[in-house]
Amino acid sequence: MDLVLVTLSFDATDPDRLAAVLAKYVVLSRHEPGCRNIDLCGSLTVPGRFVVIEKWETMDDLKAHGASAQLAAPRAVRLVGVGHQTASA
Repeated sequence: MDLVLVTLSFDATDPDRLAAVLAKYVVLSRHEPGCRNIDLCGSLTVPGRFVVIEKWETMDDLKAHGASAQLAAPRAVRLVGVGHQTASA
């Protein structure tokens, strides 16, 4: 079994709104096929910075998640100043 780890980092211009969107995303995504775990963390040192850490069974599960409706809301919200994503199999 492969394990795919994804880390997403966001610097928000509207932290309260982004936190609500990301919290909903995390809760909904945890029920998707292949999702091992998703956590949302807020930075203690950088106000408005959030990190989402995702673990997926396979790269195919991650790709299916990438095409899912759960990603529509975070894409639609223009609150992110900086973001990056890393994945490893």
